[in-house]
Amino acid sequence: MALLKNVVHGVEVFIEWTGRIVCWLLMLLMFLAVFEVITRRILGSPTIWTFEMSGFLLAAVTMLALAYTQLHHGHVNIDFIYDRLSRRGKAIADIISFFPFYLLYCYIFLSFGTNFAAQSWAMKETASTAWSPIIYPVKTLIPVGAALLLLIGLAQLIRNIVIAVKGKEL
Repeated sequence: MALLKNVVHGVEVFIEWTGRIVCWLLMLLMFLAVFEVITRRILGSPTIWTFEMSGFLLAAVTMLALAYTQLHHGHVNIDFIYDRLSRRGKAIADIISFFPFYLLYCYIFLSFGTNFAAQSWAMKETASTAWSPIIYPVKTLIPVGAALLLLIGLAQLIRNIVIAVKGKEL
C-alpha cells in the first residue's frame, strides 16, 4: 500500500510541476503579444513570426496543462447529482465513468494524436506561411498531453479505488 501511495503521489507531484513550468509559457505568450503590438503599432514594423509562434505556445499550454487541470479538478463537470454524493459515492461514480468515458477519450486522443504527429514527423511538415516554421514538434504535444492526462487519470483511479474499497483516502 505504501508503494502504491508513493507512486500516486509521485505522479501527482510530476503533474503539479509540469503545470507550474507550463505556466511560464503563458508569460512568454503574453510577452510575444505585447512585442507584436509594439513592433506593429508603435514601430510600424510588424514581424512575420510572432503570430504563429503565439499559436504554437497556445497549443503547448493547452496540451500540457490538460493533466494539471485534471489534477486540480478544473475541467467542466455536470455536478447536480455528483455534489450530493458522499466521498465514497463520488469515488464509485468516478470509477464507473472512468472506463467508458475517460479511458476511451484518452485512448482515442493518444492513438490518433500519435498517428497525427508521426505523419507530421515523417514528412518533416512545415507551415505554409512566409515564415514556414517546422510544426511537427508542436503536433507531438498532442500525444504528450494525452499521455500526461492518462497518467493523472490512472493515479486518480487508484485513489478512487482505495476510497471505494477502504472508505478512506490513500
